[in-house]
Parts: sequence; C-alpha cells; structure tokens
Amino acid sequence: MLSASEQQLTQVVWGTNINTSDAQQRFKNFLTNFTLSKDKSSINEMPHYMDQLKQINETEQYVLNLDCKHLNEHDASLYKQFINFPSEMIPYFDAVVNQMFKELCTEDDSGNIIQVRPFNIIKKKLLRHLEPEDIDKLISVKGIVIRTSDIIPEMKEAHFKCSACNHRQCVPVYRAKVEHPTECGNCKTRHSFDVIHNMCQFGDKQHIKLQEVQENVPDGDTPHHIQLCAFEELVDYVRPGDRVEIVGIYRAQGMRLNSIRRTMKNVFITYIDVVS
Repeated sequence: MLSASEQQLTQVVWGTNINTSDAQQRFKNFLTNFTLSKDKSSINEMPHYMDQLKQINETEQYVLNLDCKHLNEHDASLYKQFINFPSEMIPYFDAVVNQMFKELCTEDDSGNIIQVRPFNIIKKKLLRHLEPEDIDKLISVKGIVIRTSDIIPEMKEAHFKCSACNHRQCVPVYRAKVEHPTECGNCKTRHSFDVIHNMCQFGDKQHIKLQEVQENVPDGDTPHHIQLCAFEELVDYVRPGDRVEIVGIYRAQGMRLNSIRRTMKNVFITYIDVVS
C-alpha cells in the first residue's frame, strides 16, 4: 500500500505542478459557482457556466467558450496553470465539462463530446514579440489572414492489426505522432503490427498564414508572419483578408528543408474571433 504522500505524488503530471484530481475539482468548483453578478446577495442567480451547459443541450452546439478572465477572477493559480500547461490542462477541463453535462442533462445520449475553447486571455502579445519562453503556452495574438490551405485529413486514432494473430489495437495520435506497438498483447509477437488505414479515425485540419497588423509594424520593418493550424469546427472559419484575434498553443516543430533541419513555430488554434 502506498502512503498518503506517495498517492499524492502519483497524481502530479510529470514536468509540471499539476495535481490532476485537485485541478479537476477546482475547475468543477469554478463551473458550479461562478456568477457574473457582483452582488453576492443574488443567491437565486444561476451560475454562468451551468447555464451555458443547459444552452448546449438546447442548441446542440457542443462547445463551451471559457472566458479566461472569469477563471482568473475565481482562481488565479488555476488560471496560471492553465496558461502555462494548456496541453495538459485542456483535456482535464474537457473531462470535467463532459461529466457535468451528463449529470445535468441525463436525457442526452447523443455521445457528442463537448470541447472547452478558452478566450479573452489577460496578457496578449504581438507576433514579433513571441519568444522561446512562450513555446507550449497558451497565447493570444492579433493579425490579418493572408493565406488558407485546402482541408487536410489529420489522423486522430491509428488502427493496428497483428499480422500473426489478427489482434487489433487502436492508438491515439499525440502531437502528430503515433506510438507504434512493439509487441502484440495477444500472441506476444514482436514488431508484427501493420496500420490499417481505412480503419483509422481522421479529422479536418487547415493551415492558415497570419500576418501582423500594419499598425504594429515599426517604420522600415517588414511584417512578421506565423503559421496557424486549425482543427474540426475552426476549419474554413476565416478567409484571407479577415482581421482576427486567435487563442492557441504556441509550438515549435522541426522540419527538413533543402537538407537543412530548421525549426518552424506553429500556433495550434483553440479559439478564433473575427475582428470587424
């Protein structure tokens, strides 16, 4: 048996200060208690995000827009964790929201998954001021869309079949990488799995090129650009010429161009707001 302290350690995500059960409980507390009213005597007012979940059930639009200023106002330390470790925190937030939605709307059996989309980050940055310290963090930048790609199929879950015993195994894709199974759990044969492409699950993906707005370009300089990656419902959401504010996870990926390995920085979008 593990001691209480050892059990506590097993709940912390490696490389972060995130205690998974604590983070989920605090986010649940935020959803069930946060109200827009400043008047604490308004005890009959429904919590803002519980009302949002009811609206999702009525509209069948399975997206919960999370105002980050609300989260910071309710729990500043949770907000800081969310900004610094979005790749780890967003799946936990999604899990909490979907669990609460099932409890609140027991008649819904559609099987749809609600996605949390954060917006309204307190600290916004200019494209030219993005630094290596911003990598893997949630950022918000403004710019003009100058190019969009065609829709690209993006693998979400790979389907493998053992060539020795036909045992099948599904592996989720993480950061565009698939961990190929090395040993069959059924017949114990090593390196026997083949990918069955027509059984894999795919989603929509689109590349967007964003240019900084002219008023942020110093005299004599050329505008900076950045590559964006949009997924699912955010695909085809914007067109070239749109002025937008995007929220996403800033990442660096290695690419080989002309036999030279270079680093390309992308923003994986979680929220887009078209600015008039």
